[in-house]
Amino acid sequence: MIITIASLVPGVGKTAVAFQLALYLRVEKKHKVLLVDGSKNENALTAVSIRADSCAEPSLACSAYSNAGTLVTQIDAQREVWDDIVIDMGGLGAVALSAVLRRTDVLAIPVHPRNLDVWALRQVMNVIDDARMKGGEFNAVTFLANASSNAADNRATCEQLKMVDQLEFIDAPLEQNESFTKACLLGRCVTEDKPKDKKAIDELKALVEALYRVGGKPKRTQGMGEAMVAA
Repeated sequence: MIITIASLVPGVGKTAVAFQLALYLRVEKKHKVLLVDGSKNENALTAVSIRADSCAEPSLACSAYSNAGTLVTQIDAQREVWDDIVIDMGGLGAVALSAVLRRTDVLAIPVHPRNLDVWALRQVMNVIDDARMKGGEFNAVTFLANASSNAADNRATCEQLKMVDQLEFIDAPLEQNESFTKACLLGRCVTEDKPKDKKAIDELKALVEALYRVGGKPKRTQGMGEAMVAA
């Protein structure tokens, strides 16, 4: 399966989600996984390098591409080699994202529970429509990342996300948690940390299972028109 984690808003934890997702599939599911760093800052590659320097097993394969053409070519060349390809996509522009989505099974958009993040989804709608009109067959979902400890804020954001036609909201939030930050800084999955943070592990497991359920559904292949995000 090819899973693309994308966001046009900085600070939502996109790279942390991609890294933890890829490692969970590698460590817990024993899948052959390639993490693709499609961001110019190459933070995902840095996290994998830290893991390699610590000699942690199993290793995680990672490639970084700051050129959109090379990125797309490599996805096409390697998609049959891996059980899963997880793409951390950001900073290469709408054209590059559209091209990547046409090779994607599931697009997952992390959203922080704040209005600016929800409003920014408007920008992604056009890219999703463009990719689908050009033949992209993928499902698109959104979920809360760095979710607030304030349940009211989370509920309000969830209700807004459920109103977006092009996106399926999945109720698998990743709450603000130092365990995720610490694990990424050490090049580990939260499942590898000691003492274990059961809450963080359960959240990550729920997100992985939700993405796999969505990936098994019939793909949405046509543009959905202009959807409005509730302000």
